[in-house]
Amino acid sequence: MLDSAQLIANLQAALTPFDFWLRLVSTAGYSGGYLLICIALYWSGFITLAARLACTLLASTLIFGGCRQIFDSSRPYYDHPELFNYWKEHRWGMPSGHSQNAVVFWGGSLPGIPSKLFKLLAVFFIALIALSRLYLGVHYPGQVIAGLIVGSCIVIISWRFEATFIHWLLHKRTTLQLLVLFFLSSTPCLITATGHELLGIGSGSGTPYPYQKLSFYSGLLFGASLAILIASTRTVVTRLSPSWKLISTRTLPGLLIAMMIWQFRFEPQENNEPFLIIYLVSWLQGIGISLWAGLIWPLCHYLLLGQKHQQIDQELAE
Repeated sequence: MLDSAQLIANLQAALTPFDFWLRLVSTAGYSGGYLLICIALYWSGFITLAARLACTLLASTLIFGGCRQIFDSSRPYYDHPELFNYWKEHRWGMPSGHSQNAVVFWGGSLPGIPSKLFKLLAVFFIALIALSRLYLGVHYPGQVIAGLIVGSCIVIISWRFEATFIHWLLHKRTTLQLLVLFFLSSTPCLITATGHELLGIGSGSGTPYPYQKLSFYSGLLFGASLAILIASTRTVVTRLSPSWKLISTRTLPGLLIAMMIWQFRFEPQENNEPFLIIYLVSWLQGIGISLWAGLIWPLCHYLLLGQKHQQIDQELAE
């Protein structure tokens, strides 16, 4: 029976003709790429689908980000340098974040797109991304399988409890709503810090600020949840109905701005800064980016062009 390293070596030899495509799909499979798709859907009017995908993807990213600081599971090319396929990743690889997020994104899309062809494409892309991680030598099969399982659990929980949770949350006072969203978005980061710092589990991320990215994604999730909650009562501003006008005037310009903001997001430059300040700034920046995507840019678009679109639509209707 082949061991994991030999299996990866065989895949690398067999899949070399598809090298470009496997690298391309892995490049697109990072959390940032999926989030750009989510905000493009949101700005184009597919708010329910985009909201579900964005929140589950951010929760998934927090979960596998925390797991990698708890589980000291090395990557194949660390243990077997001959498996290095010119692709570097951070320290630990349990579970495979690419595989996990692929299941969360494509699986979470199924309720909104009940097409048999789409289901086949979803399975194909999930398998292709998982295969690309093995080919690149950055994950063992067990890490990929763990990512697929965790991603499936996130999708099932979302399917099962999403409607019930939203209905419960919308009938609570604003203060309690904020507390619930803050608690849920901060829990993965708090569990990771408690397990590592207080219980001594895992060796951490090996960086001076091990929870900086977790703080950032916690802020993104809290900000996204808050923006969606507010937008649900401001349909005129957010323009929930899909329209080609939104794609041309709001989505494309917004994506250009979003990519620039993402590239210039805060990263600590020195190792002697107070860690609480670093984490707070990262968290606040995450909130700001989500609020900009979910509320500020749609509001700006509405004030500049949305009212004009409404007037034209009314004239055509008459």
